[in-house]
Formats: sequence, C-alpha cells, structure tokens
Amino acid sequence: GNAVVVLRAPSAVRDLLGSPSSVSTPSATFNNAATTNGATVAVCGLPMSGDTTQCNAAVQLVAASGGVTLDKMLVTGSAQQGINANDVTNLNMSSIEVTNAGNEVDESGVMLTNLKGTGSITNSNFHNNSSRALHMTNTTGTLTAFTIKGTNFANSFAPNGFQGVLVDATGAATVMNITVGGTNPGEACTFSNLFGNAFEANNNNSANLTFNVFNSSITNVNGVEVQGTNSSSTTTTLQGNSFVAGANTQAGVISLATTTAANITANVLGNTIGQAGVANSGTACVSCNGMFINPQSTGTAVLNIRGNMIQNVNGGGVLIRAGNVNANYNVTAAITGNYIRDPGPSAAANSLAVEVRGGISSGPPTDSGCTAVTLGGATNYGGTSVATDAKNIIEDDWNGASAEVFFWSRWATMKTPGFTTTANFDALVTANNSFTGTATALVQFGGTMVAGSTCP
Repeated sequence: GNAVVVLRAPSAVRDLLGSPSSVSTPSATFNNAATTNGATVAVCGLPMSGDTTQCNAAVQLVAASGGVTLDKMLVTGSAQQGINANDVTNLNMSSIEVTNAGNEVDESGVMLTNLKGTGSITNSNFHNNSSRALHMTNTTGTLTAFTIKGTNFANSFAPNGFQGVLVDATGAATVMNITVGGTNPGEACTFSNLFGNAFEANNNNSANLTFNVFNSSITNVNGVEVQGTNSSSTTTTLQGNSFVAGANTQAGVISLATTTAANITANVLGNTIGQAGVANSGTACVSCNGMFINPQSTGTAVLNIRGNMIQNVNGGGVLIRAGNVNANYNVTAAITGNYIRDPGPSAAANSLAVEVRGGISSGPPTDSGCTAVTLGGATNYGGTSVATDAKNIIEDDWNGASAEVFFWSRWATMKTPGFTTTANFDALVTANNSFTGTATALVQFGGTMVAGSTCP
C-alpha cells in the first residue's frame, strides 16, 4: 500500500519513492518543474490505450492506496502534464492552480487515471493548458463518488485545445460516479473559452457511469456531450446550468447519444440555453440545436427534459432522432415545462421548436424500435417548470411558419399519451402546449402512431 510520488524538477527534487500510503502536500509551488517530455503523447497522453505514467509531469502520483491530499498548490508550466495521477485511492485536491501545462494535443493540466474510492476537486483553477483542463479515465476499478466544486476551467484554444472536463469510462469492471458543481453557494463551476465541449462523458464496453452537472456557467464553449456505447449504462443529471454559445456548438448545446446496446437515463432539468434578446447566444452556428438526442441502436433511453429555457438558437430547440439500421431501441421521453423562443435566422427558416423522429432507417433491415413521447401537460405555469404536468411554451415562428412541432415515424413504433387518430393529433398537442406562432398547422406528423407513454 505504499505510494510512489514523483516530483519531477530540473534539479534537487526529482524522485520521492516509497512514501507513506497517506500523502499530504500543502502549499507547494512548481514552476516549470517538468522541462522535458517523457514518452510521446501517443503513449502517455491516451489513457484508454496507453500508459499515462510514462508522461512527465510537475506532480506525478502512482499507486497510492491510502489517500492523497493536495492543498494550496500552484503548478505553472510543464512540458507535458501538470498533475498526473494513476491508481490512486481517495484523492482530494483543494485550492489548486494548474496553468500552461503541455504544448501538444493530449497534454493536459490534470490527468487522473483509474482513481478509486472517493475524491474531490474544490476551489481550484485549471486554465491556459494545452489540450484539456481535466481528463479523467477509468479502465478498471470503482470510483464511488468524486465531486468537483467551485472550480474554473478556462482558455484552451485551437489547434490543441479540447474539453474543460473529459471523462472516459470503459470495461465491465469499471464504475465511476462524478458530480460537477452543486446546489450550495460557491459550489458551481465555470467554463469559458474552450475549443471543445465544456464537459464530455464517454461510457464504453459495459462500464457503469453516473455523471452529473449542477448550476454551472458555460460561456463561449461548445456545451455538454454524454454518450454511451457497447452495452454501457449511463445515468446523467444536467440541472440548472447556463450556456452562452461558443463559435461552434456542433450538433447541440446539450448532446446525448447511445450506440450498440447502451442504456442511458438522462434528466435535463432547468437549464438555460442562450440569453434573452441576444442573437446567436444559444448557438452561433447554422443548424446547431439547443438539444440533440440520438439513441442509435439496441438499448434503452429514458429522457426527462423539463423546465429548460431554450432561446436564440440557429437550429432546432429540441431534436430527438432515434434509430439506425436494424435498431431495436426503446426511447421514453417526457418533454414538459420548457420555454422555447426567439429562433435565430436559420431556425426561423428551416428548424422546429420540437422535432421527434423514430425509425429513421429503411435498412435493410428496417428499424424496429419504439419511441414514446409525452409532450407538454395540462397546466400553464407562465414560464419554465419542472412539474410533470407543465405545458411547454413555444413562442415565435419556426420552420418558415409552416410548423412548430414535427413527429415522424416510418418504420418503427411511435407512442404518445391520449392519441386516438391522426386527425386529432394537432388538437392533442395544441391543448397540452402553449403556442404563439402564426403557422396554419402548428403540428405536423408523418408515419404511424399509437396511444402510450412508455416503451416498449
């Protein structure tokens, strides 16, 4: 259970080996402490396939089983990583600043690999690093709970820049539980001026990932992406966050996706995308959506999209696109209490406030999945609401004033509660939502539908 702590510096302090299993390093400063590269980033910068211990770092922690505390530490300048930890149990970091680490792709401020137990990052500042501010990867082991609170992630630019926080989980023996931000004063995190997503979570190969983000501020950043593949199970809550557009928001400010028998439960609650009265503040790029949700193949997606403000986007408000070739998926979505307004020029001409597509591929073989959507409810709360019975409020003209909402299912099953006939679908949706647009037909529908609120 001994730790191996390597403090790489140009002179006296170089290797400290055989340290006690519990390590504490208060009030340390490392200025350009790692001046040369270790292995190439193709080896040490890719924790899913390489060996991160081969990178040089100002602070490197390896195989510490009894707990590590880093407090009031400044790392400024490093040839590769700033802080690099591998196989550490119970890592807690507070009041840490890491800046100017690395000069290549995949050289990041903080890289944490195969953490176990519990841990935290609190009141820290990771900025102006080459690639990512924070990269967390587990290929094995259980990270029971790791919290990131009151921390700033900023200033990672092209051509090397990527995410503020990247989380990768892979393997059946992997469990990760990570929470960014919080509900108490001072716990929110900030993300700004990043070339990639503010935070991104990838769950692969039967791993189990819980990834939550609360009350954080995202400015001039792409947004958030959570995706699962290959029989993984993901649970995510994105709540109370505010997003102001970056130069390229890709498919959606909030993007969720699954492939290859992956399962996801997503609660997207009370977020604000864009600023009132500020053009392009939701998404700056043409055809970029407020939310893009893409369950692609066999697996289950349970989606609660409630109480979000979506405004000044240049694509759709909420787009769900379920299916792929031979996709036997099951999607159950509740879209209630959202306020969707002020479409940008591209959205006003070509996109919809809410668009749901299921069974999108004719194959062969054709899609055989199921999409069930509850859109709105009986009560108009006059604004956003996370109540399950809340109407969506959809303002202004979308899609060239030809429709505000579009449901489409050709080769698979689509359900909505209260459905009786295609002829009454427009009236059903109109009764459960509030519209101010001038479109003659507020709702368009293609394909077949049955009554129901869940899949299968």
